[in-house]
Amino acid sequence: MSDRENPSKPRPYGQGALSLVLLGTALASGCAPHPDDVAADVRRGQYASREECRRDWADDDCEYHGSGGRWWGPYYSSSGRVYHYDGRSSQLARHPANALRTFDQRATPNEIYRSAGRYASAPAHPNAISAKGGSVSRGGFGTRFGGFSLGG
Repeated sequence: MSDRENPSKPRPYGQGALSLVLLGTALASGCAPHPDDVAADVRRGQYASREECRRDWADDDCEYHGSGGRWWGPYYSSSGRVYHYDGRSSQLARHPANALRTFDQRATPNEIYRSAGRYASAPAHPNAISAKGGSVSRGGFGTRFGGFSLGG
């Protein structure tokens, strides 16, 4: 008599448990927040002149604010992610050193791109993140697990 035909013999432990672990992992990842909705510690430098800003950033990353006559660099996160005005993001090459002062806050990419100035008005780059108007690919049961069913 084989193991399958003998109901008194216990089934090897682990087969059902592995299925439950995989199912739980799949469900949890489908419910994770979109990266553009996750807040990060970000910083933005204020500069006395365009030249000072350009020492730290590319020319198109500097923005003039008429109030106070100051220039601003782009937002960048404590992990080194730079959020450009056109919606692209890149890794920080070196830490800016020429700002008069820096302002720290906690914000999501969505909040950054809804703020005033060039972040809100600059057209989106073709490779822009979804917070700026790039392609949106959100998870959830309607996309990633569209064919999955719990039965019933």
